[in-house]
Amino acid sequence: MIEYSNNNFDRFIIKPNQSISAGGLKIFFILIFSVSFIIAIFFALNGIWIIMPFTGFEMLFLALALSYCYLKRNQYEIISITDSKVSILSRFHRGKKEYNMERYWTRVVLDKPCHKGHPHKLFLRSHGKQTEIGALLNDDERLKLAKLLKGKIPYGN
Repeated sequence: MIEYSNNNFDRFIIKPNQSISAGGLKIFFILIFSVSFIIAIFFALNGIWIIMPFTGFEMLFLALALSYCYLKRNQYEIISITDSKVSILSRFHRGKKEYNMERYWTRVVLDKPCHKGHPHKLFLRSHGKQTEIGALLNDDERLKLAKLLKGKIPYGN
């Protein structure tokens, strides 16, 4: 998802779609947990007790998967463009990173995929260094962002 704002400078905020809130994740887990254990208890009371450990493992893996999704929803990239500078602030699971480049020397580079069906890669390059941006986007959104950035950073293109 790309958000755009213009307050004396251009800012692009890139973050993943959040289809469910944190509270919604908890309710979803509690609902699935409850239904699974009610079914498992029914089978255990009827002599098929072996279902209980499998249900426990299943719920553990579901909890881990939902935790991973919750952590991924806090990722973002903010690209700010002023008259003289391009700044990229990114937060991924590895931590926060900030990159600053001079706008005049910055180039927007869209690398085509090596194999059919693979996504494009989008970079900002300046003075021999490059930073990949738009990793949170699908390929169509990445192409749209490249076009928008090329319109905002025309000097190096």
